[in-house]
Amino acid sequence: MKLNLVLWLITSVAATAATPEQPNPRIAVQPGGKLILDVDSGAIVVTTNGTGKVAVDVWRREHSVSFAQEGGTVTVRSPLGDRPGGPSREQPQSEAIYTISVPAQFDAQLNNASNDDITVSNITGAVKVTSNGGGFQFAHLRGRLDGETAGGGIQVRHCEGDLRLQSSGGAVSVTGGGGSLKAETSGVIHVEGFHGYVQVESGGSVMKLEKVIGKIEAATAHGPILAVLPSPLPDDVRLSSSGGDVTVSIPESAAFTLDADTSGGVLKSDFTLVGSKKERDHVKGTVNGGGKSVVLRTGGGSIHIKKL
Repeated sequence: MKLNLVLWLITSVAATAATPEQPNPRIAVQPGGKLILDVDSGAIVVTTNGTGKVAVDVWRREHSVSFAQEGGTVTVRSPLGDRPGGPSREQPQSEAIYTISVPAQFDAQLNNASNDDITVSNITGAVKVTSNGGGFQFAHLRGRLDGETAGGGIQVRHCEGDLRLQSSGGAVSVTGGGGSLKAETSGVIHVEGFHGYVQVESGGSVMKLEKVIGKIEAATAHGPILAVLPSPLPDDVRLSSSGGDVTVSIPESAAFTLDADTSGGVLKSDFTLVGSKKERDHVKGTVNGGGKSVVLRTGGGSIHIKKL
């Protein structure tokens, strides 16, 4: 095995020509293997193919690329800049594009030291993606997903599994899919049609939650929260903003128990509550016989519970 690995490394170091004619290997693997991609810069696209191979197509304007296979793991690497510590944002990045396809059942671990975008789709397996600032697009993934970027946006469409997303400032958008979702950013968060537990946190921007089928815990430091809940209410909901407004739209037929409190704004509910405690800044009671809890909190904004 070690001999095969050494021979593969010796025979597959890419040239440095500024053309797309660099080595583009087709590597035989079994389903359930793993792709490791660790590069200094370049756009990355990873999807699936109908073969038992990992197909790697690379175009780079400068620097080399190395390929290695050890067991079921295929590794693609480029040097992390010409200086110790990797590339600098002040230095021009080398132009590069990585287009890779793998068997449908495969793990992927992708790291990009630049702010170029990464797209991953149709994989069944564990996917872990990190970037110094690039945006992510994930679609139709099945399995655990970890995505962390220093500033880019994250877009997730119809992915199922344990989803963990983090951006230092980009927007996070999740449409469809299911499992569990944990997302954190200082930017906008939008979740629509997700089935499962949702835990989201924003450092201060708008948060919008629509027709989530599952428990919701959402908090933002300063921005408003807008939520549209389904009926029947599938699980408990807790929405909290330190200073923004909280607006929740709920179908008229929904049964739930409401507990809403604002420290500095106005509270308004379109529903008639039974056994309620109602004050200017606090209301508590049941709607349509009661049910799952809807807890709303804001420090300086107003709260409005609307009928749909």
